[in-house]
Amino acid sequence: VFLVHGSAARMAQYYDLVRVLKGKYRFVAFDAFGCGESPQPYGWDVYSTENHRKDLVAIFKKYADPQGRNILLGHSYGTSQVMHLESLVPDEVRGVVLMGTRCKIPDGKVHPIFNLPLLVLDMLQPSLTLEFNKIAYHPSCPPHIVDLGTKMSNLNRMYMCKAFYNQVQWVDDDLVRAC
Repeated sequence: VFLVHGSAARMAQYYDLVRVLKGKYRFVAFDAFGCGESPQPYGWDVYSTENHRKDLVAIFKKYADPQGRNILLGHSYGTSQVMHLESLVPDEVRGVVLMGTRCKIPDGKVHPIFNLPLLVLDMLQPSLTLEFNKIAYHPSCPPHIVDLGTKMSNLNRMYMCKAFYNQVQWVDDDLVRAC
């Protein structure tokens, strides 16, 4: 099972799932470039959708079950990534799980907040995280999960977020329909 997190997230969001299902499945989880424990270099192009897709393909090729028993699980923006990957290797994928997805985001329509200078975004980060949590977590979500997500989000560099969100691209409508 390949676990693909959402934008500016971390593989740690899957730790409880892996703990519960350990022994029943083999998991591959990773921090996308710029997220979690992965390198976070300063730069624009390194955080492009194209580069994130190339990284996911390379990880899949390295760790995929050669018998085609691979399941792709994506959350939020990770759903777009797994839909794209599945379109490249359909015979190697047994199933796709999409959690918290959407059909489309308008390419090139970045939220205006990401046009602010980095200094301002850095100062706003804790508030942005709290506002995101209001829409990202159900009210019944255990507090320790929300706290972990808050801690992880606040570790992300805002230059990475700005570069990522200004370049983000969703899979095209045909791939969405195919899944």
